[in-house]
Amino acid sequence: MATFKTQQAQNTFLYLKVSVRANSLIYSRTYVTVNPGGVIIVQSSPKASNGSIPPDKYSWYKLGRTINFVGKQLNIDTLLSETNNVDIICALVEDDDINTPFVNGSNYHSTNIVNNIARLTIDII
Repeated sequence: MATFKTQQAQNTFLYLKVSVRANSLIYSRTYVTVNPGGVIIVQSSPKASNGSIPPDKYSWYKLGRTINFVGKQLNIDTLLSETNNVDIICALVEDDDINTPFVNGSNYHSTNIVNNIARLTIDII
């Protein structure tokens, strides 16, 4: 399990980007749930080609106000059509939507793959 430590939860937003890289043509679909809570995002990819997903297909997804996620878990499940030589990177950032660069950010690798589902759990503190 991973942890994301917020820095300015009162006045920032959380953004998530899930990137899938593979050596073969694959299809993926990502489900993000909040515990406690429900499904908040479903993201499907085109087939990967030449080793990576086109970057324009994976933009940042605004989850909402950071303060609403403190003390909760983000569960990120990515269903994969192929699991050989696959790298799943989940990037989570805290941003105030005003200044550049963002306030705080971390990258996580989803390495726990069971039955073609890559699972990653992140505690937001």
